[in-house]
Amino acid sequence: MLKAKDIMTKDVVTIHPEATVEELARLLIEHKISGVPVVDNENKLVGIVTENDLIRKNKRFHIPTVIRLFDAYILLGSGKAEEEIRKM
Repeated sequence: MLKAKDIMTKDVVTIHPEATVEELARLLIEHKISGVPVVDNENKLVGIVTENDLIRKNKRFHIPTVIRLFDAYILLGSGKAEEEIRKM
């Protein structure tokens, strides 16, 4: 029987509680992951944040919009960036 240890991710990407939502969103995108453990300065687990958490909380703050163009991720947020993308 397959066990959790057989399929778990061993190289775990983590984030600190003081990280901004934008930093969190970028981390999820860059590593192509849907959740990340939150650890303190001693690497002790204090929680976990997932894409669903971001979606549920989106009404309270702005999560940066990101689009993927070829193999690049483009962060939309400023009007200038959006104008440049429309010109493409």
